[in-house]
Amino acid sequence: MIASEPNMVIANIDLPAVIVISYFNPSYLFAIQQRQRVVLNTLRQAGLVPLAGKRILEIGCGSGGVLLEFLTFGALPEMLLGIDLLYTRLNEAHHKLPLTGIICADGQKLPFPNGHFDIVLQFHCVFFDLYR
Repeated sequence: MIASEPNMVIANIDLPAVIVISYFNPSYLFAIQQRQRVVLNTLRQAGLVPLAGKRILEIGCGSGGVLLEFLTFGALPEMLLGIDLLYTRLNEAHHKLPLTGIICADGQKLPFPNGHFDIVLQFHCVFFDLYR
């Protein structure tokens, strides 16, 4: 059901005030592991393994968590590149991944030629109204 009126209540759901992003939170851990299973199966089915030697770009890399996962999957740090628009997140990623390219760029206007990467990732982006 799609709410067509702004004040329409679809359901009363009690959500926690703060969602704990921690591997010790079972629901967070399950979500991460499920994403990893899907990614690994997709890469295998597409014939993109092994990852060593593949050029991999993550759009919206944030603090580098998914790039770190790709290292554990066998990607080489110098073949990974993460882009994001938020400098604070990019600084965190650079500290975690000093051998990986981390740059500030817009995923809609990539500064690379078509076909430059073997794998391009974008998992989730949160959009919000900056002008509110």
